[in-house]
Order: sequence, then structure tokens, then C-alpha cells
Amino acid sequence: MSSRPVVHLFCNAHIDPVWLWTWEEGLREAISTFTTAANLLDEFPEFVFNHNESVLYGWVEEYDPVLFERIRGHVASGRWNITGGWYLQPDVNLPGGETLVRVILEGRRYFAEKFGVRPSVSYNFDTFGHPGSLPQLLSGADFKMYIHYRPDTRFLDLPGMYYRWRSADGSEVFAVRPDAWYCTPWPGSPERETRRGVERARQTGRDVLVMWGLGDHGGGPTRAELLNFRKLLAEFKDADVEIRHSTPEAFYAAHQPYLHEYPVYQGELQRTLSGTYTSVAPIKRQMREGEALLASAERWAAAAWWRFGRPYPADQLREAWKRHLFNSFHDTLCGSLSEEAIGGVDDMFGFAHDVARRVIVKGQHALMPHVAPTPETIPVYVGNPHGTSIRTAVGLNFLSDYAPPPAYKEYALYDDQGALVTSQNRGGDAIILDENAWKPFCGFIADVPSLSIRRYEIRFQPAPTFERRIAVQETDQAISVTTPFWTATFDRACGLVSLIHKASGKDLLNGAVRFIAMKDRPNAWGSDFSAVFNEPFAPLEILSPAEVGAFVGAESREGPGVRVITNGDVWVTVECLSGWAHTRASLRFTLYADLPHIDLNTTLYMGARAKMLKLQFPFTAWNCRPSAEIPYGIAQYPADASEYPFSRWVRLDSHHVNVGVANNGLNGFDVNADGKLNLSVARGAIHGSPLETDADPNKSYTFMDQEQINTKFRIVAGEDRAETAGALVAAAQELNHPLEKFFAYFAPTPSTGAVANPAPLLQVSPSSVVLGALKKAETEDALVIRLQETAGTSVTATIELDGAAPFIAEFTPYQIRTFKIAKGSTWQACNLLEEVR
Repeated sequence: MSSRPVVHLFCNAHIDPVWLWTWEEGLREAISTFTTAANLLDEFPEFVFNHNESVLYGWVEEYDPVLFERIRGHVASGRWNITGGWYLQPDVNLPGGETLVRVILEGRRYFAEKFGVRPSVSYNFDTFGHPGSLPQLLSGADFKMYIHYRPDTRFLDLPGMYYRWRSADGSEVFAVRPDAWYCTPWPGSPERETRRGVERARQTGRDVLVMWGLGDHGGGPTRAELLNFRKLLAEFKDADVEIRHSTPEAFYAAHQPYLHEYPVYQGELQRTLSGTYTSVAPIKRQMREGEALLASAERWAAAAWWRFGRPYPADQLREAWKRHLFNSFHDTLCGSLSEEAIGGVDDMFGFAHDVARRVIVKGQHALMPHVAPTPETIPVYVGNPHGTSIRTAVGLNFLSDYAPPPAYKEYALYDDQGALVTSQNRGGDAIILDENAWKPFCGFIADVPSLSIRRYEIRFQPAPTFERRIAVQETDQAISVTTPFWTATFDRACGLVSLIHKASGKDLLNGAVRFIAMKDRPNAWGSDFSAVFNEPFAPLEILSPAEVGAFVGAESREGPGVRVITNGDVWVTVECLSGWAHTRASLRFTLYADLPHIDLNTTLYMGARAKMLKLQFPFTAWNCRPSAEIPYGIAQYPADASEYPFSRWVRLDSHHVNVGVANNGLNGFDVNADGKLNLSVARGAIHGSPLETDADPNKSYTFMDQEQINTKFRIVAGEDRAETAGALVAAAQELNHPLEKFFAYFAPTPSTGAVANPAPLLQVSPSSVVLGALKKAETEDALVIRLQETAGTSVTATIELDGAAPFIAEFTPYQIRTFKIAKGSTWQACNLLEEVR
């Protein structure tokens, strides 16, 4: 061991598996780069090569098994160092927390299976910011050090190049932000950076990490640079600083004795390239949908395995997860990829979603209540994939007969206790809003216990009359909707302009809720030099009657731009049609007789270029303090009208009102001090373009998001801040991972032991502790659950699992905890890797 400080030469090859190329090209570049590295390891015995990303190794294993065996030999010799330990280098702002856990888990599992290694250093060089919750995930996966580059020193002040990064729960990792680029593609740059590292080692007396290697499209080491390094190593052979081909793990080991001396930084590592929070919006929505589908698939499959011994489709789910995880790569999920690559992205999502849906159906069939159907009834099943009971609106269209009946058949809905349930026959998809005799609609409020499937029953009989609890008044100027919770006023010229929260008597709005086209630039990343996307270019105005006719393709007819489209005993929906230039939008507000939230479903027919389309909520949350969900955590942001990343919800707390909005597919927002909240829905930037100026009209381009984009929102408000926060977390869960409803006259052959009213498989309380994952363990016959504390308080949680004794678990604020249990055994606390602590 050297007594001199060491400059650790960390050779890596930054390979984007997708960016300005397809995944197939990324695969071939990985083979080319790894071949070069293996050849140079044979030629230069002093050389050490480092690489991460198990997806690339998996490609080499499948498509070049001979090269894979060469790599295994170099790994065994200690000169090919597997570091990083993740599946790939994902974006870490935009995915859900469980997606990031699986990126880590899949990488850890692959490297252990194929190479028997367990890297202690993780890195994510190029991702566009890092959430403050990440140290908890890194620590929970047994990583000791994290290397990142972005945001660089121009955009974020850190207490030093080396620091201890701490998350809100107190978890901590040693973090390194190098002061030079993580690639060295310029001639002579490896030597220059190494000499800079020598000077830094002399100044500090401690080891220094110098990264080198070509990047983005692979490359890594070159023969020319290795020859230069031979000269450099000879030059410093007897100097006061040693230069050594090395690994980040060796660098960490050298600094481990001094970790306590480094400063602590707690919070987000933001921001850079904030246009990517919205670029190629459909990819964001597919990521969110995939997270819900895969979660449901695992939960129903695990429940069927635990309760009835059904086979758990581990291999199928692993392959589905890998396709899903592949699209978490930062240039993919952030939308900075080429248009050519998007087809492969859609294929990956499609594979994962299809597998998940098939697994869901199998699991649901195993767990359905065992009740024989009776004539003139239609059984309706509603599944709750969450760890707490859910009471929310459900709607579905069901077949009333085997062939189109001559007339509409009236019906009533009953629950599994035989009680009449208030329902309505209007709602559903736009194409079947009108009465449909063969496939009518049934909308109702379902109340379903946690992790269970509840049976309702449609009986064909005269429709009952229900107490009316929603009042709708229409004039030539406005529509007013009053429920026990709200009074909403829709101006026929502006849309929703007033929203009075009846419990507090306060109006939440200071203007109309509407889409606005904001000034933007064609840059796919949104520019490194500005995080402001809220300068209005043009609002989308309510369509005139003639424009409504033209919008639906009936130019000779007219229709209202603001109108009631559903008026039932359970809910009322008001639609506002708006437009500007070639862009149109439908905003459908739904208010309920028996639920305190408001749902807003939007359809954006995007036709804007070099503009960002934002949905604006001008709330009366003056001097507000914004909070937002981040992956497995919560962050507070300034109300400074600039763009920030978030996940499924944003909340504005103020002395006047506490209000929050959940969404099912957005990742960017801004809010000013007056409470004007802008949620970023779509960008009309140019695919893969770095342009900072206007596009040249003499050239041809292809633009992002020129399609129909559907997004769901949910509005919650309240006087009590903690209650509002809890309701918003629940709203986000329900909106993104909704109750699963279907009808089936004859259910599949029931499992042995199936009963009419099965008990919930799992119940978690209090509701502030939410279920993040329920699955069969990776390597043993045990059930694994992951829970997150979301209220920011220390709490004692109770876990009740069918067939096991209740379990008590303590949580600190925002803590993530993982537990597992085998049949006939007791609960054990474990880390994210499912290892008992």
C-alpha cells in the first residue's frame, strides 16, 4: 500500500444504450467497446477497465457469448472491475421510487449471478438531476459511495467535490462530484486531467479520482492513451504522488478513514436541462402506466401464491421489469432521444405491459370471490391492489345480453351484502356516452378492502330512484354545480372560474383553469441556461359554437364550448372545449355527490411547435409553500415560477388554503408566490435538437408530442394541512393505480378453499404508511413487502397478513422499510436487496 497520495485512473466507457440511435445500435456499440477493452487488457497488463450497467453485459452474453467468457476471465483476474452495480444509468427524477429500486436490484442480482461480485460504488454520471431521497435507496442497497456529474458547478453549489449526501430519513452516502467531465474525448485531455489530479493530490495530501475514456457512443480506452499513460506512470514512478490504473472502490477505501471530516449536504441535486421533465410526454405516461401494471401483477400473483399455492411467474415478471427498466434510461425517459429510437421504446413498454396484464388476469381469477351467478344478473368485480381500503368512483360498460337487445334494460346495483348501491347509467367513454342498450354504463362508488376483490351484482329490474345530492343550474352565461363539498361555476366564455370549498367557504380560484401555450425553444433538453417555461404566448380560449362543430368534423353544425355531458346521481361532469391555432383541448371536470375531491380528465390535441403546453390552476394560495412527491420521498420547492421535477402530486400550503393536485403522467411544474400553479403537459420541441434559437423555416423538422395526449388530475383541498396532505397521497395512489374493475358471468374454476367474501390478504395501518411493493422474494419462498412513511412523522405501523400474526413496525419520517416472511415463520426486517439486517 502506497504512503503517497494516489491518483486513481478510473477508465470507463460511457455508453448510452439509446440516445441519437436505436437500442440495436447501442447493443452493437457495447460489443465493440467491450471487445476493445478486452483486447487492451490483453495488451497492457497494468491497465484496469471499469464498467457498470448489467443490461450491456446481458446483451454481450446473448449476442457474443465468446466475448462474454473473455470478460468473465478478466473479471476473475481483477483487471476488469464491475462497478456501479445498476441495470443502467436511469433518470432518477421522473420514475417512481420502486422503479429505481428495481434498477438497483436487477443490476445487483445479475452481477452476483454471473460474476459473483457486489460493487460498493454506484454512479450515474449523466442524469439530469438527483432527488433528495436517493441516499436512502443507495444506503438501503448497501452502496457506500455515489459519483455524479450533473448538475455541474454552474447550476448547483455543493460544499465540496467530496461530501456526505444525506436524505430526510437520515440515510447517508459518500458522494463525489468530479470537477471535470466524466469523458475525455479530446486529444490530450486524459493526460491534462491526470496532471490536474496530481496537483490536487499534492495540495490535499489525499487520493484523487480521475475519470477518463471516450463516451456517449462507447469507445472507452484507446491504445494511444494507454501508451501515453505508460510514459506518465514512468515519469511519476518515484515522485511524491503515485499514478495508478485503478477503481472507484479503491478510491473509496482510501477516503473511508476521513469520511467524518467531509461536510454534509441534505436535499436535492437540482437542476439542469429542465425541459426534459416534459419532452416526449407519452413516454412519461407509459412509464407511469407500466409501474402500476407491474405492481398489480406482482401483488395479485404473490397473493395467489401465498393464499392458494399458485405458481409465481418470477421469470416472466423479471423479463417484463427489465423491458420497463430499460426505458428509465435518462435519455429515453427524459425525451432527449432521436425520433428513430422511439419505436423501440414503445416496443419495450408494450412487452412489459402485455406480460403484466396477463399475470394480473391470472392472479385476479385465483382470488375472485366464489359465488355462483343467478339468472338476470351480471356479477361485477372490483379489485383493490393497495395495502389500505379504498372508497372511490368506479365506472364500467357491461354486456347486458349475448346479442343486442331490442331495448335498453333497466337495472339496479347491489353489493355483496345485498344492499342497494347508488348508481348511474351515464358516463364512460365518449363514444358510448349516449344510452347503449347492449353495453350500458354503470357508475358507482366502490368501497373495497385492501388487497382483495369485492363482488357487486347488477340485477335487471326497474331502475330505483335515489336521493339527489348534486344540483346543476344552467343559464346562458354560466353553469353552476353544487355538491355537499363544492360549488363550482363554469363561465361559458372562460370555463371553470370559481371553486368554492364549502367546508371553509373559500374560493380556491383567482381565474380560469385552462391550458396556456408558453414560450419555449426547439431544444429537446429545454436549454441548460434557463429553467423558466411560464411566459405566456397564447391561452387556449373556449371554442365558439361554430368551432365546436368544426372540431367534431361537423362544419355545418354548432355546439356549446362549455356543457354538461354527464348528469347523474353519483357524479356530474362538465366539459370545457378550448383551442388556439392548431391545438385543441377538452377539460372534463367531475364532481361527486359523496366524494370530497374533484377529478379533471384532459385530452390535449397537440399541434403547437416550440411551445410548452401547461395546464394552469390560478389558486388563491397566496404566499404558498409548495411541496411535491419525488421518488420514494417528498421535496419542498420555492414558489419562484421556475420549472421543477416532481412525481404524482404537488401541494400548495398557505394561510388561505391548502390545495393539491395529483396527476397520472406529468413530471414538471412551476408555481409563483401568488399560488398560480402551472403543470407541464407537452412540449413541441424538435426531436434530439440542441437548437437554442428559433428553428429555420427553410429546413424540415419533426416535432415532439404532435398527437392526442390524455392526462388525469385530481384536486383535493382542506383547512387542515396534515389531512389535506394525507388525502393527496391517497388521491395520487388511486389516480395512478386505480381500482381494477371487470364483469364476468361465469368466473373461472375457483381455487380450493375459495370463499364468497375473502378477507383482505394484507392490511397496513395507518394510511400514511403506504405499500410500495408486494412480491415473492427473489431467491426464496417468502413474501416481501416494502412500505413508505409519507406524512413526515414517526409512526408505529401495524401489518396484518392473512395467515400470519399481526406485526408492529416503527417508522421514522419518510423512511422506507422492507420486510419478508416465509409461511409458518415470522416477519424479518431486511434491506432493499431482501437481505435480513
